[in-house]
Amino acid sequence: TVKESQSTARYLEGARAYERISHLVYFENNTFGTVAAGLASLNLSERVPTSPELVRAYGTTEVTSGLMGLHKVALNYERLARESSEAVRGQPGFLAAEGWRLMMVGTYHAGADSLETAIRAMDDAVKIWEQLGEKQRWKETLSLVSTMNVYYCDLQTAYRRIEQFHQAALQERNEQFRFWALLTKGMALQIEGKLEEAHAALEDALSGGLAMAPADQIWHGGIMTRALLQENQFEQAVVEAEKVAKLIATS
Repeated sequence: TVKESQSTARYLEGARAYERISHLVYFENNTFGTVAAGLASLNLSERVPTSPELVRAYGTTEVTSGLMGLHKVALNYERLARESSEAVRGQPGFLAAEGWRLMMVGTYHAGADSLETAIRAMDDAVKIWEQLGEKQRWKETLSLVSTMNVYYCDLQTAYRRIEQFHQAALQERNEQFRFWALLTKGMALQIEGKLEEAHAALEDALSGGLAMAPADQIWHGGIMTRALLQENQFEQAVVEAEKVAKLIATS
């Protein structure tokens, strides 16, 4: 009926809104807010027939379950997201939902158990964003997977991907992605032992005047602490580490 159709549309609109909120507060290092908004999106999505929004909500819940250390729950939601994605294949919004699902698979497994699994999922997500012309998601996924490539010590691939989204950020004057590119580049240079270049990249990351979210401040501070330790600047490293600890405690 028309009434049921309108009700479904409202539920799905609410689900999409809470998904965005969950994504935003994640960068505020607000675990409770991330989980709460993710669960709100899930609850609304489950009130209507299986949809691309439900696929996305299950994917988000995989990650939020992982944040709480509920790994069996996370894997169950990964399965539900995969099955739901198959159920809505061909529907409007399917491909974007599948891209999001793969991003969440990569995000969860990067922190939980397997960089190989994470990188494969992220690589597939990148292809979907390219197919859809979703530049924002494409840059975001490249940023995430290039960091995974660094941790996996596949530096050649990491540098190639960093350059891709760094150049896109410069063309668009997107300071957030320029910041992420330089931080990831700094990490890679540290691994290679190119300490001066790494430190320069970390300093350059701050030169654009970005108003950093707490998660970015913690990330930058942690990498800078390691750079200072590698340079035997122990007192400065302690100061930087204390800043990071305070941020973690208060965010």
